[in-house]
Amino acid sequence: MVALSEVHLTNMALGRIGISRALSGDVDGTLANCTDTSLEKTVAERLYEDCRLRFLTEFPWQFARVYALLAEASDGTGEIWDDEWDLSYTYPTDGLMMRRFLNDVGQGYNYYGATEYVWPYRSREYAFVIRDDGTGNKVILTDVANADANMEYTQDFTDLTRFPRPAFAGLSWLLAHEIAMPLGATNDKARAAYEMYVGIGHQAMAFSNNEEMPRPDADESFLSHRGGF
Repeated sequence: MVALSEVHLTNMALGRIGISRALSGDVDGTLANCTDTSLEKTVAERLYEDCRLRFLTEFPWQFARVYALLAEASDGTGEIWDDEWDLSYTYPTDGLMMRRFLNDVGQGYNYYGATEYVWPYRSREYAFVIRDDGTGNKVILTDVANADANMEYTQDFTDLTRFPRPAFAGLSWLLAHEIAMPLGATNDKARAAYEMYVGIGHQAMAFSNNEEMPRPDADESFLSHRGGF
C-alpha cells in the first residue's frame, strides 16, 4: 500500500487533470524535501499548504477534531466589548476553526427531569464570536465561565498518514483544481476537479460521520412547551 504523503497526494492531483508525469526524488514524502525540480513540483509546493488549510476548515472533520479548556485572556473589565461579552479567551495556537463549547445545553438537550426543565439554547451563554484583540491575535469573546470553557475545534492537522482515505482523495481533488491552470490544464479540467472536490468532500464527511452516533437535536420551542407532543 502506498503511504499517504504530500508527494503521493500531488501525483494523484496531477493525474486527475491529465498530467501523466509523476514527481521523482521522493525523500520523505514531503514536497519541501522532494528533489524533483519540475514545474509541477514548484506549483504544487506553492499551493499545497493553502489547500490543506482550506480543506480542514471547510468541513468539520472528525479526524481533526480536538477539545481543550481555553485560557482566559481578559475578564472584560474596561474593554470596549464589556457591555456585550463577559470574557475573552485566547485562540488555541493549533486551532483553525472553533466549533462549539461542550455542555448539555449547548448540544441541544432538553428533558423533563425530577427537579427542573432544561430549555435548549435558553440564552446566549454558549454563544461566542471571534475577534482581533488589536494586536493581530485572535480571541474568543463569550459569556461562558472559566470552568466551562471547554471548546471543540478543528486542529491544524498536518499528518496525512492519519487522513481517512476518502478525505485524502478529497484533498487531492482540491489540489488538482488549484494546480490545473498554472500547469496549463483546460478550464474544463479545472472546473471538473473542483466539482469532484465538492462531491468527494461531502462523501468523505458522510464516511467520517458514519463512525459516530450523535445525540438527537433538541425539540423546537413549540414542542418543548407542549411537552414534546
